[in-house]
Amino acid sequence: MTTTSASPFLARVLEATAESLDITPTKYQEAVERYTAVGYWLDAAGSRVKLYAPSVSVQGSFRLGTVVRPVVHGKEADYDIDLVCRLDSPGTGMTPRGLKHLVGDRLKENANYSRMLDKEGRRCWTLNYAEADGVGFHMDVLPSTRAASSAIVATEIRGVPREFAEHAIEVSERRSDEQYVWLVGGSNPEGYARWFEGVNREAKARVEPAQKRMLFETYRGAFASVQSVPDTLVRTPLQRAVQLLKRHRDVRFAGHALESEKPISIIITTLAALAYRGETDVAAAVTGILERMEDYATSGIMRRVGERWVIENPVNPAENFADRWNDPGSQRAEAFFRWVAWAREDLALAVDQPDECSARTKLAEAFGIPGAGSPRLLKTGSAVAVAGDLVPGVDSTSHCQPPPWPIQNVYKVRVVGSVRKTIYSAKHLWPLSDRSIPKNYAIRFEATTNVPAPFQVRWQVVNTGVEAARAGPGQLRGGFEDGEGASGTTRWEGTAFRGTHWIEAFVIKNGVCVARSGRVYVRVR
Repeated sequence: MTTTSASPFLARVLEATAESLDITPTKYQEAVERYTAVGYWLDAAGSRVKLYAPSVSVQGSFRLGTVVRPVVHGKEADYDIDLVCRLDSPGTGMTPRGLKHLVGDRLKENANYSRMLDKEGRRCWTLNYAEADGVGFHMDVLPSTRAASSAIVATEIRGVPREFAEHAIEVSERRSDEQYVWLVGGSNPEGYARWFEGVNREAKARVEPAQKRMLFETYRGAFASVQSVPDTLVRTPLQRAVQLLKRHRDVRFAGHALESEKPISIIITTLAALAYRGETDVAAAVTGILERMEDYATSGIMRRVGERWVIENPVNPAENFADRWNDPGSQRAEAFFRWVAWAREDLALAVDQPDECSARTKLAEAFGIPGAGSPRLLKTGSAVAVAGDLVPGVDSTSHCQPPPWPIQNVYKVRVVGSVRKTIYSAKHLWPLSDRSIPKNYAIRFEATTNVPAPFQVRWQVVNTGVEAARAGPGQLRGGFEDGEGASGTTRWEGTAFRGTHWIEAFVIKNGVCVARSGRVYVRVR
């Protein structure tokens, strides 16, 4: 088990950052009052819903303790509250449409809820609460029924413990105005919450006493005693890690071409819980989780089955959280691994800062907040501060030399890069991606090819931009150079000049170029 972060101050900075993103106890209590009132209304005397023995409970990030203010299109959005209304005695005549409108009609009987009700959703009814203190809420109410005993047994046969499987539900799904069906495979938010709480139990027992005292002291007047501070306000390193990762995802994809493909929260939460190894501070937890996400092939937290990605719901193996990754033309898998690389890069840059103040500034940029550790509530719709990543595009390339060999591309070669602190450093910081890299770092390029030995790899490095041009003769480069190793498959380069540059590998056999990688661009800020 990793116990503490290697950085002397990263744990403190990340903890403060997560606290600044968290919902305050007063806003949390406001949310509790709202979803409790809805639950009472659905289960009140005289309600038709009450005839079916409803069980109303909060789920999602509020239940898991991972709530964080969402960012949509670069702006702060409303908090999401997920409420599940489960009918425990639906009767044999309950249809998907009947279930959906039983709950919806009850909400419409309340004048306030009827006014707040959004148009009917595919699975939920949504209540939009007016902003208070500039912060809004919307509540998704999910009608459901208890799953059939046969479905629960089938889940147990697939290895899910009874304590989780018994909470499975059937969910109504609206396909059109007239067509309602039962969601294939059902769902199990209560079982999922209990599974997550099991993963988190030991860490919570460890941090709960100190955190409750701290919350009591910080928000004097909000709680009658330390013991009255709700358990749900306690945050473990795992919960903090999930909050930070969700926020980082929202900020880094804001305005990006892959924003619509960004990882969904249930995937981040599930993989984080599966990858958590009991780390005792948030920096060690986030770092370890990201490493295991990237190294999925050996960590076992996700897998490939043929050409399909699979991330199983831990309490409902029939549900694949990564199912949409497998859609034709989907870029969701690419977006996921790109985001993991971005997150690792931002953490590495924070660790590399000379002092805690500089680290806070770097993380404030990464998480889109005015200053890490500064609690605040932005008005719904307020723009989030997103760090700029502007780098000049490719400049003049008249110095780029043409290949001196005959070109016969009958084989393949692929180049990947990994960012290091210095040339020949053994420590891999983050994978090379389309994100820009600071100056004065190093990149290790590795060429892999199916060309049969013997062969030789030659590398063309092309710098562009004003800084490289002004550095003197030879700094724009553009010729062909040897790599390291017997076949030259490795090449080290530094990031000295701001601009967009590229490197390309050429595999030479018997005086002929039999494979070329194509340009791998490097953007230096």
